[in-house]
Amino acid sequence: MGACLQYKELQQGALRCLFQAFNCWEPPQRRRCCVGALLALQPLEGEEPQPTLGAVTPSGSHLLQLLLHFRDPSALLGGLRALSDTHLHSLALSPPGSHVWDSIMSSPSVPPRARRRLVRRLKGHFLSLACHRNGSRVLDAILASCSSPTRASIASELAPQRRALLRDPHGRHVEHRLHLELFLRSRSQWEQLWAAPRGMLGTLLED
Repeated sequence: MGACLQYKELQQGALRCLFQAFNCWEPPQRRRCCVGALLALQPLEGEEPQPTLGAVTPSGSHLLQLLLHFRDPSALLGGLRALSDTHLHSLALSPPGSHVWDSIMSSPSVPPRARRRLVRRLKGHFLSLACHRNGSRVLDAILASCSSPTRASIASELAPQRRALLRDPHGRHVEHRLHLELFLRSRSQWEQLWAAPRGMLGTLLED
């Protein structure tokens, strides 16, 4: 799969062979279950499997990271959308699974709309992500590439929990990254801060 990153014309055929090997190519509805099978490196079993998340292996995580950088990762994105919100949250907390989220946020092949939809599925879980070693790194990746409305939504959820964030070593980093004190004090200045070029952030914070 890694070699196929350099040969885009081979990607669709390689993906089909991979899904066939894991018994999740035909009928098409089985593709909704591809993420759990690929992460565990275990073929699907049964006539009507349901999308789920079991073991997350380092090799399975690396495989998904490669596939998310294929020219057309739509089959894999469909499998991610089929997972429950709890499964997507668990994936972000998993040491190998969190790197899948890194690829979701960084791959140029993932459409922004698909990225936004997956991030919205984490709503209600941002505090637990912020206070977790792997989850806080995923949240940092989200903040680095998300839209302004998404960033404001995350800040709105975390601002009332600022004290809890400050009591946690990982949470303190997220609180500092989001400038939640400024968000609570002046929403307009907070929006101006995030809209400013990076080189001006220090100046605006001093002001």
